[in-house]
Amino acid sequence: IGYVQTKGKDLRSRAGFSGGDADLVKYVEVGTWYYFNKNMNVYAAYKFNQLNDNDYTKAAGVATDDQAAVGIVYQF
Repeated sequence: IGYVQTKGKDLRSRAGFSGGDADLVKYVEVGTWYYFNKNMNVYAAYKFNQLNDNDYTKAAGVATDDQAAVGIVYQF
């Protein structure tokens, strides 16, 4: 479980964003690993994005959707 938040201060204006302060990143992530053996494991994670659609996220192209990830890792 993890929580990440980064806030930008005094951001310059861009197309559709008048400048000022805005959350750059804000999410909670939950994930797990499963180890098959010492060389191979799989993982799954889900990121609950806490950013709302606003002028900054639209102007900067910041994603506001939740995200899911799965993967497999093999170590030599």
